[in-house]
Amino acid sequence: MQATGLSGYDVTVTDEETLTALGLLAQKARNAKGVHKKAAAAAMHLNEGTLYTLEYGKTRSLPNPGTRTSVEAYYGWRHGSIQDLWDMRRDLRFEDVSLELMRPGKPTGLAKASELTDQELMAELNFRFLMRDTRRD
Repeated sequence: MQATGLSGYDVTVTDEETLTALGLLAQKARNAKGVHKKAAAAAMHLNEGTLYTLEYGKTRSLPNPGTRTSVEAYYGWRHGSIQDLWDMRRDLRFEDVSLELMRPGKPTGLAKASELTDQELMAELNFRFLMRDTRRD
């Protein structure tokens, strides 16, 4: 059973869920390019099995830095976006993870609590508190 905060949102996002979300993003990005897995893997200088493992969340840990760099460059993702996703995993809901989060520039709509002003933080907490009864899955 996952713990939930005042808002009713899951407050514990597992590493497995983060890797699954990353894999789904990679699949979406590859499908948007209209490229077969074999061709994408070759263009990224990766083994096809490595790409399969990434796309289907079969790995138990974050891909190594070389693989992350290759994937980010091939899909046009912001350099370091995979590491950023991993680092933010405790602050995200699964449904917040999107291709927009990976694109160049600062991710929109997402910020760590430490990046918010006191007023923004209070507004966010107030909103979540008020919405706690409407967000039960």
